[in-house]
Amino acid sequence: MIERLGFATVTVKDPEAALRFYTEKLGFEKRRDYHFPGLPRFVTVAPRDQKEVELVLVQAGSSNVSPAPQGHTGMVFWTKDCRGDYEELRAKGVHFTEEPKRMPFGIQAMFTDPDGNLFALSQPSGA
Repeated sequence: MIERLGFATVTVKDPEAALRFYTEKLGFEKRRDYHFPGLPRFVTVAPRDQKEVELVLVQAGSSNVSPAPQGHTGMVFWTKDCRGDYEELRAKGVHFTEEPKRMPFGIQAMFTDPDGNLFALSQPSGA
């Protein structure tokens, strides 16, 4: 049976620019950087304290990779302070499409990466 999720893929135009965004602006760390013959570059990032799931930053249009449809990736990044992180990330140049707002499940703001991939920054109720 399936044991756990290991990777989630984010399609990007320029893996090097995406790597800078995720590490320098969001504060993630680079975990893996492989170059397999005949395949696109395989770069992964994740929040520093997260040990499991990693985001794979893969170039759109490269071998076996279709461009991602524009819109919400379905990915939600959890935080203990949505409003504080919103202000800090915005000051670093992260583009938010929605300011933090109270939702039935907590506080949430929406942001995009430089390629237009949309993510949620969420502070769950009780966090």
